[in-house]
Amino acid sequence: MSANILEAIQGFATPAIIAAATSTLGLNDKQASTALGAAVTSILGGALQNTGNASVMTNIASLAGAITPDASMFSNIAGMLTGGVPTSPLQVLGNRLLGQIFGVRQAATIAALASATGISGKAASGLMTLAAPMALAAIRSKLGAAPTAASVASLLTADRGLIAQAMPASLRSVYGLVNAVPAAAAAVASAAAPAAAAAVAAAAAVAAPATKPSPVAHTSSGHASAPMAAAPVVPAPAPAAPAPVASAPVAPAPAPAPAPVAKPAMAPAPAAAAPMPAAAKAAEPVAMAAPAASTGGGSIGTLIALMIPIALATAAIWYWAYGAQGFRPAADAGKTVAAPVVEKKVAAPAPAPAPVAAPAPAKSTILAGVPTATGLKYTLPGGASIDVLKDGVENKLIDFITGPSEVDKKTWFNFDRLSFETASTDLTASSKAQVEAIVAILKAYPAVKVKIGGYTDNQGDPQANMKLSDARAKRVADEIAKLGIAADRVEAEGYGEQFPVGDNATPEGRAKNRRTALSVRAK
Repeated sequence: MSANILEAIQGFATPAIIAAATSTLGLNDKQASTALGAAVTSILGGALQNTGNASVMTNIASLAGAITPDASMFSNIAGMLTGGVPTSPLQVLGNRLLGQIFGVRQAATIAALASATGISGKAASGLMTLAAPMALAAIRSKLGAAPTAASVASLLTADRGLIAQAMPASLRSVYGLVNAVPAAAAAVASAAAPAAAAAVAAAAAVAAPATKPSPVAHTSSGHASAPMAAAPVVPAPAPAAPAPVASAPVAPAPAPAPAPVAKPAMAPAPAAAAPMPAAAKAAEPVAMAAPAASTGGGSIGTLIALMIPIALATAAIWYWAYGAQGFRPAADAGKTVAAPVVEKKVAAPAPAPAPVAAPAPAKSTILAGVPTATGLKYTLPGGASIDVLKDGVENKLIDFITGPSEVDKKTWFNFDRLSFETASTDLTASSKAQVEAIVAILKAYPAVKVKIGGYTDNQGDPQANMKLSDARAKRVADEIAKLGIAADRVEAEGYGEQFPVGDNATPEGRAKNRRTALSVRAK
């Protein structure tokens, strides 16, 4: 079994899934892998924000219990990535998870993911749709077939530091996980003991007074290793400016202040030099002036004590970035971190989190139904409740209205409990319950406009069939208007025997063709 939830998710992120993401979304392999990892950690970060909400945890546990984590889960990856009407129970469960976690913030969450990973909003939306069932499958694989609200919250909390560390730095403040990173680094510091020991030695070398420091080799994470006496170094991009530090006041020294020491220029590597390992990159050496005498009691021992925690944290972060834990943070990958400048009696403050643009309000949020013995129970905006079948038109309509799908004229949902008296436009008594449910949904979402379509089989006169189908569609629209929906929100049209969905040569096929359907035209 995987050690943590991130490793469980990685088991589902197969090369085939990455390949499908690259071809469907127009990304390269690195972009797809990095952005999918960021999408996964965004979902887990949003879930972490809700660990204190028993209702959300209960619904997540229910969704995870309903999923079957196996190789057939992602048989329609391209369809999941391009959005549209959910075509599988897996996609429906994933969409409901996003609705539970993000609510009205879903659109803003997708925008933040796109900004953090440098991909389009459409690609970010597709990857979130793909990552959601992965997260559910990972929860199921870790907690078994019957997870509970408490076990889900416990699993997320236990892996909080790992989730924060794997998340792009620009997203951590969005999910309140900035302070979780040091804790995660401390948790893996023991496994990075050799690197940590080298960091302590380097810190001591930097702290010692010297007029000409030796060049220092840096790893790609910015962690300093032992001094290098003669090995040529490969030039690297200029390191990021160190965070500003505030100096404690010191008593004036009797000796004149030392002159500023210029940073030595980096010489290009000789053409015949042996290549450096891929993980090693050169950074500009930092020249430290000899410490002036002070009545404040500063000492080399104090400087080393200040440097050791910084070196240990850097080593731990190096281990995370290049070890076996989770996804590599997209925003931090490949950056070289400058060695900190240490002054007497100075403690470097923690860097402030990068500013995050205020998310735009979301247009809608996926609404999740609560499973019942016969289907699902929805509590709609405004407080109305409806009971629907899992495969009923109401369930599909809610998913479409509250999900990311775009409105088009080709998407139709067939009524499953609506029928007419033979050769008549009169609705049967059992049909009224479904009409009332549709009205409740339209009242809950006042921006939605729909079209009702009527269809027949090919039996009888085509013109008579066209007339009957049109009259039946308009009768349904009239019933909806009578229950309080403005007439300009519901249009209707009959199509007769056009657009069959079954074989008119069989009784079963003709029964399928005699139908009434609904299409969303605005939301």
